[in-house]
Amino acid sequence: MPLAVEFNIQDPASFIDADVIERGVKTVAHAWGTRSGCISVCVVDDARMREVNASYLQHDYTTDCLSFVYDRTEDTIDGELILCADYAQREAEAFGWPATTELLLYAIHGTLHLMGMDDATDDGRLAMRQREREFLMRLNIDGAARHGLSDNLNPSE
Repeated sequence: MPLAVEFNIQDPASFIDADVIERGVKTVAHAWGTRSGCISVCVVDDARMREVNASYLQHDYTTDCLSFVYDRTEDTIDGELILCADYAQREAEAFGWPATTELLLYAIHGTLHLMGMDDATDDGRLAMRQREREFLMRLNIDGAARHGLSDNLNPSE
């Protein structure tokens, strides 16, 4: 069975492009040699993201992306990404690119977590930003070359 990406879009934001997100998720997963399984992508608003973040991580705030691995082997993944459309809208304006691109970035970021990357340290965050930029560039995203180049490695990110 090939890798499937399933969607549950709970936020009706007009900028959500499931095809773009699916392409990003599969590009990252395939680069890691993951060829089968299922990654569920749920797009929510701030209120729902805050609820999920509090329930599973005991963090009482909204965030950009949460990822959950249910099962992973060398070439198979079963996991879930929860992406926040409201967060993407705000951050896109600050970065100066479309909200569609910001949401794609969250999907890439979350998929990197599913593949085993960790950004809990400064070195890990730097490696994560470099891989995000690499995948954004591979997907021909305008502005990708400047992503993650700031020296702001805020631990609360």
